[in-house]
Amino acid sequence: MNNLTHLMSFQLFSHNFTSHLQRDLCLDGLLVNFTVRLFRVRLEWNQFTGNISEDFGLYPNLIYVDLSHNDLSELGEATGLQLIDLSSNLLKGTIPKELVQLKALYNLTLHNNHRFGVLPVEIQMLSKLRALNLASNNLGGSIPKQLGECSNMTILLPLNLAHKAST
Repeated sequence: MNNLTHLMSFQLFSHNFTSHLQRDLCLDGLLVNFTVRLFRVRLEWNQFTGNISEDFGLYPNLIYVDLSHNDLSELGEATGLQLIDLSSNLLKGTIPKELVQLKALYNLTLHNNHRFGVLPVEIQMLSKLRALNLASNNLGGSIPKQLGECSNMTILLPLNLAHKAST
């Protein structure tokens, strides 16, 4: 695959690949030679493990990543992303405040994970955010009024706060 230097979209989904995402695909793996043109990576419906690597930040034109339906456990960084789908993974804990560093992000899908806590008020810093899906997590507390300051928001899928008492 070393000769695919003009590759713009890498799609390898609905298989049963079982490897560590960072080690096998990013820095030392398959995607290492696609740093200039690669803008879309679709690896959903596999069994990749590990963290969503900060190595994705090495691809300057990468704007679309779909890693849904894998066994990923941590969120890394890739500041140029515009669309990220991490639904149905093993992501646990609170929604990381580091997400607000994804300034170009317009679509964030984290549904069906193991998130808990409250929606961070820093969500307002995602000024380009148009779609947010946090359904089927275990979020609670109040919906922050700052969410209303996301003026470009057109799609807010159910937050499913019914799992916990909310105020």
